[in-house]
Amino acid sequence: MKRLLYFSILFFVVTTCRAERKPSSPAVRNYVEEVVRILQVNFVNRAAINWEVFKQNVLAKASDANTIEQAYPAVEFAIAALGDKHTQFYGACPVKSSEISPAQQLPLYPDEPVPEDIGYIRIPGLSAARKS
Repeated sequence: MKRLLYFSILFFVVTTCRAERKPSSPAVRNYVEEVVRILQVNFVNRAAINWEVFKQNVLAKASDANTIEQAYPAVEFAIAALGDKHTQFYGACPVKSSEISPAQQLPLYPDEPVPEDIGYIRIPGLSAARKS
């Protein structure tokens, strides 16, 4: 009976230890590899990092991600692992369109005629007034 118990425990340990984490989707893997490549090219202390181990650690962190947004914590982990306080990551977030009433819109002035040998660039007006 003890042999069966020991064999069962051994079988359970071996099977659970050999279970591999599911690989992330190809899009996520490509995204994370591109992030690591960009960090490797631009990091000031790039010679101090073992980039293969670094990449494997970041890919392991992103192993459960199915979308790029779900891989953001792995990117944040990579940046934190570098220890560089000047590198930051801002994930994509939808931008809300600001609907401005016609009374608040800046006026649109017509282009002025200029000679052909002069360049003319229109820069739209900016307003820094706070809404109350």
